[in-house]
Amino acid sequence: MITSMNAAQVITKANAAAHDATDTYLRETGEHPFNCGFAWVTIKPARGALVKEMKRQGIGRKGPHGGWQVWNPSKSYTQDCSAMAAGAGAYADVLSEYGINAITGSRLD
Repeated sequence: MITSMNAAQVITKANAAAHDATDTYLRETGEHPFNCGFAWVTIKPARGALVKEMKRQGIGRKGPHGGWQVWNPSKSYTQDCSAMAAGAGAYADVLSEYGINAITGSRLD
């Protein structure tokens, strides 16, 4: 369970996991120039200590279909959709460890 006391730590842990997963993907697979796209995580419902802390830190925005969306959680400059999706998946996995309903999404550009 995430409280207001540990929400910032959970965000830091999720950010690190996303960065590491994207970096590992790029190191092991390389960047694919024709796989350009985006990846994100949607948190539903968009309430609770975690979302409140994300709003305070300026992370994410309201999703067009509800929830709270965090685009490119790895903060990578790559345009490789698969690499970004690896980071989004790792971010969602960390949030799921704390009971947060986090769903990944991606699309080619």
